[in-house]
Amino acid sequence: MIDHYRQARHDLDNGAFATTEIVVRGVPMRVFVAAPPTLRTLWQLTAAHDGKTYIVYEDERLTYTKVHAQVRSLAHYLQSCGVSRGDRVAVA
Repeated sequence: MIDHYRQARHDLDNGAFATTEIVVRGVPMRVFVAAPPTLRTLWQLTAAHDGKTYIVYEDERLTYTKVHAQVRSLAHYLQSCGVSRGDRVAVA
């Protein structure tokens, strides 16, 4: 059993889920080598899913396309309120 675990761990560590250690604000931490560099980049990658279901809440279903449109709408609204790059915004 342990050999199976070791092989699986090796496959993960040397494939799409490979990790490395970096120092963030003086603290060493493990990160995925192939991870998108920012949350924005990760969000942009989801656009490839177009009409697929993104969120299901009770009887409501939202597609990636619909949620991307809502995010763009919110971004435009925040810009119209004077929010700009570097500002911090809390969304509840």
